[in-house]
Amino acid sequence: MSINTTNIPEQICELKRRVREQCPEMLEHFKEVESKLTDEIVAIEAASQRGDSVIPEISFSDITENKVDKTTIEDVKRRGA
Repeated sequence: MSINTTNIPEQICELKRRVREQCPEMLEHFKEVESKLTDEIVAIEAASQRGDSVIPEISFSDITENKVDKTTIEDVKRRGA
């Protein structure tokens, strides 16, 4: 695939027009994502202020002994590194 570097501003305008046509509810999607991110930021800041680890930590022995609870698994999916 080649990249067309001519008239980039026009290409950007065309892309934006196509996105608006193909996804008219885009603004609502962005608002939903923004709301979820805001909630997560509040939760992270609260955990940090309590002195809790923001990034979940699991000991290897808990993993090998199948002792990781569902809450911890969800935390890893949400904020794991």
